[in-house]
Amino acid sequence: METAQHPVDSQGRCILGAHTSASGGSWNALQEGSQIDASGVQFFTANQRQWVSKTIPEKDAQRFKDTMASTGVAVNMSHGSYLVNLGGARPEMLEKSRGVFKQELERCHALGVKFLAFHPGSAADQTVEQCLDRIVESLMMVKELINEGPTQVLIESTAGQGEQTGHDFKHLRYLMDALAPHMSVGICLDTCHMFAAGYDIRTPEAFDKSFAEFEAVVGLKHLRAFHVNDSLSPLNSRVDRHATLGEGHIGWQAFKLLMTDPRTAMVPKYLETPGELEIWKREIAQLRAFVTGADLPANKPSLKMKSDSGKLRKANSDLQQRSKSKKKKSKGDEEDEDSDEEYGAMTKRSKPGISRSKSTSTSTKPSRKKPKLEEEEEEEDGEEACSHS
Repeated sequence: METAQHPVDSQGRCILGAHTSASGGSWNALQEGSQIDASGVQFFTANQRQWVSKTIPEKDAQRFKDTMASTGVAVNMSHGSYLVNLGGARPEMLEKSRGVFKQELERCHALGVKFLAFHPGSAADQTVEQCLDRIVESLMMVKELINEGPTQVLIESTAGQGEQTGHDFKHLRYLMDALAPHMSVGICLDTCHMFAAGYDIRTPEAFDKSFAEFEAVVGLKHLRAFHVNDSLSPLNSRVDRHATLGEGHIGWQAFKLLMTDPRTAMVPKYLETPGELEIWKREIAQLRAFVTGADLPANKPSLKMKSDSGKLRKANSDLQQRSKSKKKKSKGDEEDEDSDEEYGAMTKRSKPGISRSKSTSTSTKPSRKKPKLEEEEEEEDGEEACSHS
């Protein structure tokens, strides 16, 4: 097992923070971070819902760096624009996405930000393989810019809602095989997303199984950061809804494991939980307390939690039906796929569009037609599931 060397705070502890507000200037995100005892924060360097943004003046970049030094909030992450789809099939939108991503990377370099996390892309109007290849192509276009600055780009795991890619570890493996030899790139795992995608982390046994699978498929050496969130949606729901820690389906035990398991303990972690400064301050304090042996607090399930019934159950049934229908292939097609047991022997960048495991009911290649639930959920919440302060 090969793990990465991770940055630490001034006391040698794991980097912990939250997604804070850069309203009024990027340095304000750092000031908010200092109020919650964070050693790093995540923030937007520009409006995440607009295509046009300005470059950062040199004086503003210097003020940001001075504030990093004065607050000690020094290992920071930018979250990429929600509009960007580096794997998109529509040429005009793909061109705009690539332009916005390049501008975001330039702003991160100017500020001296450690990480830039982004959602890999949607496979709408194409296959998963085509989408992943286009993501690779998009990033290869800016590999020199990525490598010349201090910012490492991180591909964020997704919940697999709609036609997102990145919810299956094999998607992440495919991208890392293609990109890691050429540029400074890593993985950011979101605890809510991986849980909603079918990777259970609630018990020591489940936690060990999921991270053993990540090591076998992707490699812990590529894991650079976590987004830390509980989940309002149940396991394998493929619905992305963040919850305050201890108030969702995941529960506190998983987050204690995250802070104490040798594979994940020192990986930088950034809260994206709903709430405000006082809530984040309490969450950060509790996560740090786990390292010194603190007991588990009681879970307090939110009234907003979704049960695995009704609409969600129908969606899972629809997805299971789609998965079953995909098994009715010709013999030649079946021989062209690799089983999970054979994955370790797969050649680089082999096709990732296969089911992850027998315990996961969904296929990794999204259908062109969404189940009714996903359409209803997206109309209600859209990208708000992953929105931040």
